[in-house]
Amino acid sequence: MILVTGGGGYLASYLSGVKVDDHSRSTHNVEHDCDVRDDAKLALLMKGMDCVIHLAAFKDSHESYKRPIEYWSRNVTGTIGVVKAMKEAKVNNMVFASSAAVHGDSPY
Repeated sequence: MILVTGGGGYLASYLSGVKVDDHSRSTHNVEHDCDVRDDAKLALLMKGMDCVIHLAAFKDSHESYKRPIEYWSRNVTGTIGVVKAMKEAKVNNMVFASSAAVHGDSPY
């Protein structure tokens, strides 16, 4: 099974619509409301997973200057929490993606 974080975001909302198991069959999609910084809940959700697609993050680079603590907490601390939960659950596969938004606005 695959755990997709950041299900409220643009890319993750598409990815979490259909899950595919090892035999290329659609499996049941179950949504959970979980902050990636909630270590206890994340550990429970991680059990039995084969892979994590980690997309949970704040993305607005301009806003990150105004709210650096919140951005650090969600993006860095949250990712560390995902990796720790993966390690504890012996999940060895992760797909990590970032947004072009991290580069800011293009002058072109």
